[in-house]
Amino acid sequence: MEYMAESTDRSPGHILCCECGVPISPNPANICVACLRSKVDISQGIPKQVSISFCKQCQRYFQPPGTWIQCALESRELLALCLKKIKAPLSKVRLVDAGFVWTEPHSKRLKVKLTIQKEHTLGEVWVQKTSEMNTDKQYFCRTHLGHLLNPGDLVLGFDLANCNLNDEHVNKMNSDRVPDVVLIKKSYDRTKRQRRRNWKLKELARERENMDTDDERQYQDFLEDLEEDEAIRKNVNIYRDSAIPVESDTDDEGAPRISLAEMLEDLHISQDATGEEGASMLT
Repeated sequence: MEYMAESTDRSPGHILCCECGVPISPNPANICVACLRSKVDISQGIPKQVSISFCKQCQRYFQPPGTWIQCALESRELLALCLKKIKAPLSKVRLVDAGFVWTEPHSKRLKVKLTIQKEHTLGEVWVQKTSEMNTDKQYFCRTHLGHLLNPGDLVLGFDLANCNLNDEHVNKMNSDRVPDVVLIKKSYDRTKRQRRRNWKLKELARERENMDTDDERQYQDFLEDLEEDEAIRKNVNIYRDSAIPVESDTDDEGAPRISLAEMLEDLHISQDATGEEGASMLT
């Protein structure tokens, strides 16, 4: 009789997908890839269509804010121009691959196929309160904003280490499991955002006449919410502000911006659809 040693190599255990029951390797969501794709759209917020200006005379493409460049079809330069139009939404995911999809030579459409990836992991960061910048005190936390933050950035969050929490659920938690801080969102330079904002809302003039500082701050908060959340601005009419020059849909800081494709043209009652003076109205 020969003794056979039990193999120490064991395959990892499997669990059942909580949606369809297919055996899968354990993951934080406990759901298979197929079900995850049917429930979560990681491309949400990325425009499916943008506009690129092309001059038939000189065969050049417009690159905001004021440059015309010559690019061959399906070239790297043209691909880079297309990706710049959606740079801000792409900052929320990882771009794995990008390339052109073949179209007829006489077609006026450029089709680009993107392969993106979104991670279910958190970033680890050290933060410091603005009121404690002259000290060495820092706070460690894990945050979903890890892919957006860079050293020196300003973020908004809750200071749980120094606040009084009056909540029965929190009181039952182990103090070691309560984080010192919870980061909510990255804060961008408001002055720069206002200067680059090339859109506006229709509003009554009298609503802004008697606005105090707090009302103006709340109004700016609302405008920033529109820029940062596509769901909020879904049912809001946003108009192109012709007084602001056309720029790229992103800035150097990567602050969220509304794409030109989402904006309506600002037509005045005294003008017709072509922008010329309209006919006089009968009384």
